[in-house]
Amino acid sequence: MINRACLVVILVVTGALAMTSCGGGGGGSSINVTITTDVSNIETFQTVQFSATVTGTSNTAVTWQLTCSAAGTVCGSLSATGLYVAPNTVPTVATANSTDAAVLTVTAISQANAAAGAILQFTIDSLNQQPLTAPVQLGSSGSNVGATCGTGANEFCFGGTLGSLLTNGTTSYILSNNHVLGLSDGGTVGQDVTQPGEIETNCTTAGTITVATVSDIINLQTAPAPKVDVTTALINNGEVDATGSILELGPLATVNGVQVPQPAPPAAGSGLAATVGELLAKSGRTTGLTCATVEALDTTVEVAYEQGCATTTSFQVTYTDEIMIGDMPNGQSFIGDGDSGSLAVDEATAKPVGLLFAAGEASAVANPVADVLSALSAANGGKTFTFVGGGQHAVPGCSLPGIASSAKVTPQSAAALPAGAAQRGQTAATNNSGQ
Repeated sequence: MINRACLVVILVVTGALAMTSCGGGGGGSSINVTITTDVSNIETFQTVQFSATVTGTSNTAVTWQLTCSAAGTVCGSLSATGLYVAPNTVPTVATANSTDAAVLTVTAISQANAAAGAILQFTIDSLNQQPLTAPVQLGSSGSNVGATCGTGANEFCFGGTLGSLLTNGTTSYILSNNHVLGLSDGGTVGQDVTQPGEIETNCTTAGTITVATVSDIINLQTAPAPKVDVTTALINNGEVDATGSILELGPLATVNGVQVPQPAPPAAGSGLAATVGELLAKSGRTTGLTCATVEALDTTVEVAYEQGCATTTSFQVTYTDEIMIGDMPNGQSFIGDGDSGSLAVDEATAKPVGLLFAAGEASAVANPVADVLSALSAANGGKTFTFVGGGQHAVPGCSLPGIASSAKVTPQSAAALPAGAAQRGQTAATNNSGQ
């Protein structure tokens, strides 16, 4: 949804970002301050130079300040010269049943008159939200073209994460959630899947590429236990990275003086059973790369869904074999709205561990990969599915500041699990395009 406030224009959930600064004076002063920058949106790992123009005085010096709606020092840093260094993960704040992007405010105050200044407000995008060039890497934004609902002022759309790549030995498929690509049992086989998701392009296919078509929708209501939130999509030739590379899962590279994790495939094969205390990594549409430890296994959770675009056709699913992943060491949550469909991997080996689909106040929830692969095998006449990837490797991005121990992200995932017994599921991220 696009939220508008005095002095600023902020695109909160969509991938685009509009920044508007407004200058002003105070106390009858004729001094005016404006803030400019040469970027239209700010991403994780990015360095941006803000500039201030001061008129009405010969003293054009300003004092720069940075504030953030998220708690703690989680929103990057701003130097005395206006040089902003973005955080390594997306700062967010929790709402009652969902997540909003944290609002960052840059202020330039005239040193000639402290009553004169300007502000500029913005949110941080992950690298994963951006349009990619084919063949696209996984861990990126995606959606079913049927995820645009309603018309006119009531139109909205939703999307999530194209999590990883599977193979049955002859054919490759994108793995994500039913409530992302399968529209919570409301989708149909053969529907197009785009990168990025239409949520990033104002609920249209303009600016997206069709990378796959929906293949298997594991029915949330009728499939046998253990339940999984799974849909696959058959890749279009040449549109998806055939190595299964996932954004930010690989080695660090220095880009403009900042260490940035590069794409890399997970470890190929059938994955690894989770253990309590195991450090996991994930790369998802909204919060990018995050790392946290397994808190509990074999957990039972209940999630409620709304089928397709309907707001009245709802149902609940009880999951009985789930992996619970705690907050990051700094207290931030492992996933946010839009990260549904992400693959959680073992940090030390990059072996697949869980398919993320939900979150609560202090835990993310994942289907064990063994349950996911078993459900797909049962739906395909006993065929064996494995993860496309390479050799085992560590995920070095987990050692970066803001991912290892400093940045707090307090989101909930697509199928959000607020405190309570029966929980309501909702798809990762939603955009009202009519606003």
